[in-house]
Amino acid sequence: GEALSLQIESGEIAADGDALARTNILVNDHGWDKPLASKVWAFGPDHSGANLLVDGTRGKVGGMENIKDFAVSSFAWSTKEGALCGGELRSVCFTIVDVVMASNATRRGSGQLIPTARRAMTAAQYSSRPRVVEPVLLIHVLFPLQAQETVRSAVSSRRGTILHSPP
Repeated sequence: GEALSLQIESGEIAADGDALARTNILVNDHGWDKPLASKVWAFGPDHSGANLLVDGTRGKVGGMENIKDFAVSSFAWSTKEGALCGGELRSVCFTIVDVVMASNATRRGSGQLIPTARRAMTAAQYSSRPRVVEPVLLIHVLFPLQAQETVRSAVSSRRGTILHSPP
């Protein structure tokens, strides 16, 4: 939720921080399951954002350590360029719950796993009913009266609204 995202963005919870402290915060403050909270693989994008990649396979899948780097790369890519408009994601948690790996090692390389994991994360985004959030800013602009038309034009060209103007 938003509280967790704010803690990550403030640095209280960090990718390079103490894993045990992070697990305790996730369990005690945010109601996470302890085994799940201890398996956070990555923050993203850029290893510090308020998005999480979690290994939720709970030991049911062998060899997860062999694909971790590929999954983290896919996660970084997915959170940097989301499914809607290619924008950066915020407050998203991807939990890997099952993996079926090819028995042939040549079919488990980065060329196969990274695009496949990215497509799975894109599908997860679409199935979660995503929405685009547009920033709204309230600004005060002081300008000479003779520049009023220029300012009005600039504001309206960016879908802005002037709330108060001189008479």
